[in-house]
This record gives sequence, C-alpha cells and structure tokens, in this order.
Amino acid sequence: MQHIKVPYALLDLDVSIQCKMVYMALMKVRSGRRKQIKVKMDTIAKNAGLQNRQTSTHIATLCRHNVISKKQINYEGHYGCNIYRIVCDESKFAQLPYPIAWHEQLTAYDKIAYCVIKRYTDLNKGNYTSYLSKKQLSVMLKCSPNQVDKIKARLRKAGFINYTHNSKEIVLIFERDLNAE
Repeated sequence: MQHIKVPYALLDLDVSIQCKMVYMALMKVRSGRRKQIKVKMDTIAKNAGLQNRQTSTHIATLCRHNVISKKQINYEGHYGCNIYRIVCDESKFAQLPYPIAWHEQLTAYDKIAYCVIKRYTDLNKGNYTSYLSKKQLSVMLKCSPNQVDKIKARLRKAGFINYTHNSKEIVLIFERDLNAE
C-alpha cells in the first residue's frame, strides 16, 4: 500500500487547506524518498483539483513557510518545468494512504482531517482509536463544529472511519482493516 507522508510541520502551518492539498499533489509525483521533484505546474494543479493561478499562489506560500523550495528551468523554445525540493522536517509525519488521498468524493478538508485524526491516534495500541473532540478538531482544521460533523460523516460514508454520534472516539477502520490483512 502506498502512502503520502504528510509532515506534522505542514499540518501545524497556519495556511489554507488548499495549500496543504497542493503539497499532497506534489507528493503524488514524488519518486520514492527523493527530496527533489521535477514536475509541470499543470500536473500539480490537476492533482490538487485547482487552477494554475491558485496552485501558483499556494506554492509561493509553501516556499515562504520553508516547506518547499522552487527552481524554474527554462529549456529552448517554450517548454519549461519546475524543480521543487522538500525542505521541511519529514521525520515526523502522518501517512495518508493513496485510496484516501485520491478519493474523488472526499474534499481537501476530509483528507487533511484524516491526517490530523491519525496524528492523534496511538497506532501501537492496536485499537486505532483517536479521542479528539469536535471542538479540538474544529480548532485544528480552522472550521466550524458543524463542518467537522460533515467531514466525519463523509469519511464514515467512504468507509475510512467510524464513530458514535457525540462521542470523542473516532476509529480508523481503514487502518485497522489494512493491518489485519
């Protein structure tokens, strides 16, 4: 199973969810553990589900916060590409499985929320349960408590988490089932 490493440094940044999705879109074209990624802006925009202009703005934000660096290469004629280098600390991260990262019915909020929930889950215990309240999640995701309910409902409908209404327990059933195999 392939995963995208979503560094805690990125999850802790005070930037928009779309900006964080641009980082994950970059990771889709990453080769192994290489720090350097060579890709066209169109590809990143397509992977993130954004327009080129929006993507460019978010990449500039990531560069300003020292998450990535960017170097533009122009070849003869009108062909060019960018080389991005990951500069943030990747030693502590949440692994976002590809089936979640590229699930078409999930929003950017849903995917980042899954990373946040996974970050606060002790996977070593084997119960795959997080104990984050609705208020804690809303603060971490910078959204309303009602939005958190919608995010959790979409993740449950997609089969990635399970929870009881008005309970702090969120079970990562996708991770549990993956490790049971």
